[in-house]
Amino acid sequence: MAKSIKAAKAVKSAKAVKSAKAVKKDVAKAKLEMEDTTVQPTILIPSGATLLNLSLSDSPEGGYATGTITNIIGDSSAGKSLLAHSMLASCANDKRFDKHLLIYDDVEAACQFDLSRLFGKKYTDRVRAPYIDEDGAPASSDTIQEWLIYMKKLLDKGKPFVYILDSFDALTSEETEDYLDEVEKAHDKNKEMPGQFGAEKAKWSSKILAYLKQKLKDTNSFVLIVSQTRENLSPGSFQKKVRSGGKALEFYSSSIMWLAVAERITKTVNKKERQLGVLTKIKITKSRLTGKVRDVTLPIYYYYGIDDTRSLVDWLIDNGVWKGEKTIVAEELGIEASKEKLIQMIEEQGLEDKVIALVSKTWRNIEKALVPERKKRFE
Repeated sequence: MAKSIKAAKAVKSAKAVKSAKAVKKDVAKAKLEMEDTTVQPTILIPSGATLLNLSLSDSPEGGYATGTITNIIGDSSAGKSLLAHSMLASCANDKRFDKHLLIYDDVEAACQFDLSRLFGKKYTDRVRAPYIDEDGAPASSDTIQEWLIYMKKLLDKGKPFVYILDSFDALTSEETEDYLDEVEKAHDKNKEMPGQFGAEKAKWSSKILAYLKQKLKDTNSFVLIVSQTRENLSPGSFQKKVRSGGKALEFYSSSIMWLAVAERITKTVNKKERQLGVLTKIKITKSRLTGKVRDVTLPIYYYYGIDDTRSLVDWLIDNGVWKGEKTIVAEELGIEASKEKLIQMIEEQGLEDKVIALVSKTWRNIEKALVPERKKRFE
């Protein structure tokens, strides 16, 4: 009897060891598969910020995928337009997008940036408006119906493109313009004002986005839609801010990001604190490339744009890869210096790629550590 109990325990122990080994094998396999299934760079579009690329796709090569729609929603002065322009500038300098049309639809007619100084000659040479008007001036969409027409013409050409709509909120609709004409006529004739009208823009957006979702893959194209945040007036909701346009943008966008100012960046000039940029927090609420929810913080300067190198240095320090307070020890680069001096030396010595490689490796190791130590449920 004692022998049979002992034997049973031995068998149970052997099974436990075998099960533990199986779990380790599954975990190792999952981590290897994670490397093998990383989104291929050939379908990725660079966002203009390495950390944002990694947050969206686990790859430093890009964060957005061709054949899809992305929605950026943000507060005023949070850097939405600068982020959008940075994406176009990255594409203009990337040989993978030499055949893509790069289009910026300035619906708000508010882009007053010195684009050449911020984004370079290749940007200004390649990025254009949706069309040229009768006077030879670049023109943008006014109504959501006009936007549909521009998009259809581009898709009918069959050429790949990267298109930014800035912003969705500035688009009106033909129904709205007709309604306002009726209001004006009634006011001029002292007649009763016409009644309320429905949410035509939301209805049109659902039709257009459904159409785009089907057609963008055919031309390997990409659309980025910028939206403004609005205060949520619904008393039964816990969400403080929303966007306009109904549910269509939420449903048809492959990735969604919310931008907010985390901190003002200032500098003392002539004995006064003056603002030179913002520290923008980006919360990714949807990413069909990885299915993960991630946050990232980026420094954005008015006279420089997104400071990619600074964001990577800050990330390596925050994650304990580089240590130090007043003096940062960047062992992999053989540099010990203050943060400002370290950033300067990285740029002067052309070490940006080494820093990106180190951040990418560390990012991948962190993601591997998040793989559950569990046996797979399904084969």
